[in-house]
Amino acid sequence: MRCGSKQREYIVEYMRGTTAHPDAHEIYEHVREKFPNVSLGTVYRNLEYLLVNNVIRKVQAACGFDRYDYVRERHNHALCSVCGKIYDFIYPLDPAALQSAIGEDKFVINDADFLVVGVCSDCARNTRRESESKAALSRKN
Repeated sequence: MRCGSKQREYIVEYMRGTTAHPDAHEIYEHVREKFPNVSLGTVYRNLEYLLVNNVIRKVQAACGFDRYDYVRERHNHALCSVCGKIYDFIYPLDPAALQSAIGEDKFVINDADFLVVGVCSDCARNTRRESESKAALSRKN
């Protein structure tokens, strides 16, 4: 990556230090703490630059805004459909098996990313508690 703006360097520093998978607005709010006059457009342009230069990756969450992830070792993501939290996990993908499943004549794989959608343990626990509370209330009535 070539030398960039102080805002860009700050975004990279922030992304390197977090595993939270922030969206653009969260990144913007963080950058504004140090650079109060930065615009949202500047943050988006810097994110695009970092994407193109393979410094960060976009995690496209089906239930909300795109999230961003600093490029570390190859990993995949699990998305909680209740709270939106994204967890990293490592699971080796077999490109040959994927290519075979899709079909050689239909599509050529250049890269593979894996997003699993489910419910995290915190949300599952909260849902279970809510269900138990409702059941207890209905038994009292």
